[in-house]
Amino acid sequence: MDYNSDGLPKAVVCHRGSRDYYQVSAALHLEGLLETLVTDFYFSPDFFPFSNYLYRKNLKIFARSNKYLPAKMTTCNPSFILESALTRTPFDSKERQKRLDGSIGEKALGLAQKRNCAIFSYSYYAFQALADCPNRPRFRFLFQLHPHPATVRKILSEEIRNKPEFANSLKWENEIGSSEEHFQSLCLEPSLANGWVVASTFTANSLVENGVPREKIHVVPYGVDFDAFPCRTNPPKTSSPFTIIWVGSMTQRKGLSYFLDAVSALNQDNLQVFIIGNSDIEAALIREKGIRSIKIFKGLPTSELAFKLRSADLFVLPSLAEGFGHSIIEALASGVPVLTTHSTCAPDIIENGRHGFIVPSRDTKALVDAISWARLNRNELYQMGINASRHVAQFTWDRFRRRIVDSYKQMVNDIRMENPHK
Repeated sequence: MDYNSDGLPKAVVCHRGSRDYYQVSAALHLEGLLETLVTDFYFSPDFFPFSNYLYRKNLKIFARSNKYLPAKMTTCNPSFILESALTRTPFDSKERQKRLDGSIGEKALGLAQKRNCAIFSYSYYAFQALADCPNRPRFRFLFQLHPHPATVRKILSEEIRNKPEFANSLKWENEIGSSEEHFQSLCLEPSLANGWVVASTFTANSLVENGVPREKIHVVPYGVDFDAFPCRTNPPKTSSPFTIIWVGSMTQRKGLSYFLDAVSALNQDNLQVFIIGNSDIEAALIREKGIRSIKIFKGLPTSELAFKLRSADLFVLPSLAEGFGHSIIEALASGVPVLTTHSTCAPDIIENGRHGFIVPSRDTKALVDAISWARLNRNELYQMGINASRHVAQFTWDRFRRRIVDSYKQMVNDIRMENPHK
């Protein structure tokens, strides 16, 4: 087995896309614990002229890298690159994405077997990467990106029954729209691992609900880029409309109907609502409600998104099931208090009533009450946001990387203690 200088096994990591900005792989690499990252595409800007200028322009291709992770530490098959490119064309399909995910998982397993390494797979790849097979890696770790699929399916199925007019967006979710065979493979992923990492307590609880021992789950909240999302220095002008901002896909999984119902129940005078989302699947429903205060923005670059965040009074995202909810911590870093649910990262990173508001999911009245209080206490709300920014300053990516390494070491040691003679 390939070990680092401290006698810990190196790991093959696998996932598609720029998951968590490659921070897990970067964390292991900095500690000498990364064998390779198996992924679909990775681009190192160090070899490209004018890379710093292009970075500032936020070209998406440059998001496929991390300054702490050299390209030589990644494995990208030409077939992965081609399939990944096709997922961004009219030739995309769920079947194509599923095949690509499976191929990445299989490649990672093969490398871990060949090099006698640990394997650290993200969910969606782990059915293949952690498969029960001859010469199976001893150390099999899972980063559960989203809550357990069975838990999510239960929540979303209830929504389809309760809110059929919003069912279209839910049918695209993997936990609902996948074939039964694929869904069952996703449900099996946690049982194939012997070490687990999640980004929120909500996700951890969903794993426990489905049979994973709570004491073996490591909760490691994500970090935030404070340079991209600096804290505002001035409160919104009292003469300007009270501004609510939503950042996230416009789907019922994010609690869209409850948000719209809450906004429609508010006094519309001196109110504006910004929805910054990557889908217009529910835009017609928004128009039907006739809420004149809502403005929809799509595809904003990071700099414009950060500017709109700093100009808002309150961030609202009443999600039904989030693995974390990165826009929540970005809003907090910007000095904007959040109104969200227990089904997100909020219980892990903020104190209810001090840095924002945590309400039950599917509770329109709780949303209306919190927003109404915020409108009546605008100055106090602004100070709440400043307190939130100071509080989440501890949630750096450096902290995330350190805790990933600590969790990795603990998972290795736990397995060694359980099976000392292997």
